[in-house]
Parts: sequence; C-alpha cells; structure tokens
Amino acid sequence: MAGAPPGAAWPAPFKLLWVAVNIAFVTELFSPSIGGQELRYLQLGRHLVRAGHGVSVFTIRLAPEIPSRETLDGIEVYRVVDGFNYLRRGRVTRNPAHIASFTLRTLRSRAALRTYDAVVFNIWPVLTPLVVPRLVELPSVVDWCELRATRAWDMIYRLLANPRVLHVAVSDAVAAQLRDRYRLAPARVRTIVSGVDAGQYRCAAGAKRDRTLLYLGRLSPHKDPMMALGSFLGAGLHGKGYRLILAGDGPLLGEIRRAAAGNASVEVRGSVTEREKIALLQEAALLVLPSKREGFPRVVAEAAAAGTPTLTVRYPENGTAAVVEQYGLGWVTAPDAAQLGAHMERCAVIDAQWSAVSSHCAATAGREFDWASVTAEFLQFVGSHA
Repeated sequence: MAGAPPGAAWPAPFKLLWVAVNIAFVTELFSPSIGGQELRYLQLGRHLVRAGHGVSVFTIRLAPEIPSRETLDGIEVYRVVDGFNYLRRGRVTRNPAHIASFTLRTLRSRAALRTYDAVVFNIWPVLTPLVVPRLVELPSVVDWCELRATRAWDMIYRLLANPRVLHVAVSDAVAAQLRDRYRLAPARVRTIVSGVDAGQYRCAAGAKRDRTLLYLGRLSPHKDPMMALGSFLGAGLHGKGYRLILAGDGPLLGEIRRAAAGNASVEVRGSVTEREKIALLQEAALLVLPSKREGFPRVVAEAAAAGTPTLTVRYPENGTAAVVEQYGLGWVTAPDAAQLGAHMERCAVIDAQWSAVSSHCAATAGREFDWASVTAEFLQFVGSHA
C-alpha cells in the first residue's frame, strides 16, 4: 500500500494550507457504491487531490468485478477485505462477519495508517472507529453523519465519543449533541458539511417548472418515499396541475411503481445519472424529503445550489429539519400525510414567496456549501491539531 511521509517530517504539519499532506479515509462503502457518505469522501477527496494533497481510501470490496486496488480521480483506493454479501436486506442490513474482518484488517494496517497526517474514520461500520483509535496511536478523526435516538445507540456513542481524537459532524445539530450530550470539548468538534460544486447546479429562473415536486434519494423505508407519494395523491394534487417525480433506486422501487401505475402526474424514474440528477434539481420547484432518519442529506445542499427549496418533516432523528431551519432552505411540517400534502400544494407554487426562498437557497449554497470553502475548513480544523 502506498503511504506518505510521517507527519513529523512536515514543518508545522499543514497548519498552513499550502503544505501538502496525506489523508486516509476508512469507510465501509465507497465508489462505485452511491450514497451520502460515499459521495462525501469521493468529492472531498477530489478537491483535496486538486489542491495537491494525497488521499487514500480503505474500504470493503463489494463485488468480484470491483478491483481490490485502483486510482480514482487521483484517490488511491484500497478495498482491503471482500464483502460480497456485506449489504443485506432485513433488520440487520450489514454482515457482522465482514464488519469484524474489516476492523481486524484495519488494525493490521496500522503501520501504513501511521504514515498519514490524518486518518478519518466514518462512523460506519461503527466497530472500526470504536476499536482502532483506542488500540492504535493514530492522528484520528471520527466523522459523524448521524445520531440515532435509542438507548442502545446512546451507549455505543458514549464509547465512540473518544475525547483523545478529533470529531467532525455533518451538521451543527449533530455537533451540538456531541458537545452537550457526549461531553466532547468544543475545540475537538467541528461541523464539516457535505459540500457541492455549487456552480454545476446554478440555473436560470426560467428552468423551473411550476408545481413540479421531486423526491430524489434511495427508495428505502427510512426515507419514506411512499409518504411523499401518498401525500401527493391524498391531497388530490394529481388533479390540480401538479407533477411528482420520484428518482432513485432501492427496495421500494417496485412497490412505488405499482402504487403510481396509471397516474400521468407521477413519474417514477428509478436510478438516474449525475447529469440527470442535476437536471431534475434545476427543473423542480420543490424537493420533498419525508425521511425518518437523516444527518445532513447532501441532496438538500444540491437542491439549494439549484435554487430549489426543500420540504421535510419533523421526525426526532431527521436532521434534515434542523438543516432546513438553520439555513432557511425551505419548510418543515409535522410527519402527517395530510399536512405534508397541504405543504406540497402551497410550497411548490412559484410565486413571490417561493422566489425569495429560492434566491436565498442559491446564495446560501454558494457561501456555505461549496466545496472550496468546505475543504479549506476541513484542512484548517484537522491541521490545527496536528
């Protein structure tokens, strides 16, 4: 495996952002898998590489046709264990045996990991960041994409909140819980959002289609796309000139297609390309995310960059609500189908109020979510503790 010069070899290790550094990401999933954290590390890695830094990813190999080692956009990818049935359906969605083998392999890679200036551990799979930084002296950073509100997870988080390492959170709401509930020192916690290349999403106002709603994301139960569809139909929006597009892949795709069959106002796209995704966000008047559980879904930042407000619901574990309210990116309603339908009807109409929110979304994305500023914030935080 390719390493990097020991951090001690750098004069004042990367406190000055123009000093080249080497960073490793340790995470369960990576490209070609598509998800929030996979895109977070791929795009952050790309921007770090463009800035002259070295980036490696240590992850799980999900299929025989995927190479064990490759260079992807300048990122060195090491798929250190085979997990061909790692992803599973049902209550236990990850194979425990593969989690154990990935954690052991990471421990055995400690000599290589020690050569990096920073080793960033995704909280998934949770065993790896729980064990490795406690057993191996590394310049460790734990990356928190969400927090779940159960007693069992609370006990795990108390162990994962290691005060000796740095912690980055995908949103201010997650960062606040790490500081307040899990007693982490404020100086060791920083919000690093999942950024976007804001310029790719900008569009003329004429690109928007009035009364066009979009669900974009994985079609899985905890994201509840069926609630978006049910609320749309229950409010009778299909007979009032509204249009709903559901884009994404997942276990509910077949059920959604059956429920939407024969309704000309509902379009089920299934999986879409990156170019198609951007076009959908530029066209939509409203992004609808009724998720039960999220951290900071990057699609909200992408939508904002396209001037598309977000409508979400207030579940206890849905961090989308906190993000939308903090940055003023749209509207939050109760997790009730009738109320969601009423908001869909009102908030997808392109009028003066909508235009003000849309303009604010685009300005906020360019200022707060663009990868240029996010990457600089990440390097400053991690480097200040080197």
